[in-house]
Amino acid sequence: MPSKFNPAADLFGEIPVTWPEVYEWMERNVPRWAGSRREDWYIKNWNVIEKVRRDKSLAFMSAYADKGRKNLIPEQTQ
Repeated sequence: MPSKFNPAADLFGEIPVTWPEVYEWMERNVPRWAGSRREDWYIKNWNVIEKVRRDKSLAFMSAYADKGRKNLIPEQTQ
């Protein structure tokens, strides 16, 4: 059952990550490596799957899809 704090979690409390989500993360965060012949090396050695899992837990992935990365930084309010 998904937890209250993390609706993206599955029955066992893990956050599932799909390959399309990994490639989307690569295109948004490291476009230099996305689509290159060393992309698989980057995904493995820089722990991209865990980074995608973290972003999903913080609800950044839906924000990426909706607005793009530049709008993720909150404006400072006084």
